[in-house]
Amino acid sequence: MTKKKIISVYSECPDYPYLGPSDFDDTLGNVKSLIDKLIASHGPEASLEFDLDHHEPYDPDPSPRVRIKISREETDKEFEERVDGEMKRQDMLDKFDLIEFERLQKKFMGEK
Repeated sequence: MTKKKIISVYSECPDYPYLGPSDFDDTLGNVKSLIDKLIASHGPEASLEFDLDHHEPYDPDPSPRVRIKISREETDKEFEERVDGEMKRQDMLDKFDLIEFERLQKKFMGEK
């Protein structure tokens, strides 16, 4: 039986929609206050991922962003979608293998 996986997702931060490296260019007290707010809203297991090469659409210059990354178990819906996708992919591979087998059988064993 397939088990649920632990997945990493990026969490939105409504209080800081454009959280960037400049938000951490402050006094340690202010940075600690920001980190405490992020921990309160996202939990202590969340991590920060700095994307220094983030590009907004149609903007040639990078605008660095900080994203909040959370590892969690996939939901029932995500689990079902993943398992369905894996089954469809395996069915397709099995069909291709059968077609290839029949082609090679025809080529090397002759028509039967």
